[in-house]
Amino acid sequence: MKKILLLTYGCNLDHSNIAYLVKDRLRPFEIKWGEIPRKVDPKRDVLFQYDVYDVNMEMNKRSGDVYFHQYLISEDHLSAFEYSLSKLNKGIHTRCHLDARGHFYVEIDNVEYSARTLIPLDKQ
Repeated sequence: MKKILLLTYGCNLDHSNIAYLVKDRLRPFEIKWGEIPRKVDPKRDVLFQYDVYDVNMEMNKRSGDVYFHQYLISEDHLSAFEYSLSKLNKGIHTRCHLDARGHFYVEIDNVEYSARTLIPLDKQ
């Protein structure tokens, strides 16, 4: 089974379109968090998560609900979802390793910063 996290990164993203696409294209294929079925339909062999990061912090607060969901979909379904995102939303869409990510905080000059680390599948 493939494990893929898709990240949409940008500034002032269209979060209403993102919410619509997630609801329409992904929610029917949602599984309970961490409950991966032992037997998987060979046509739906991608364990998928979606994440959004908008560098405009006010806008980023609107995308908080998309991350903690998992879906079982096909590679074709994933490609179609990516295509829809690219047509309806500006931003960069990057496939990442689902199991290789981190989060850390750093303080510089009394300002706390939060950062995520991800490894793209293409390692770019």
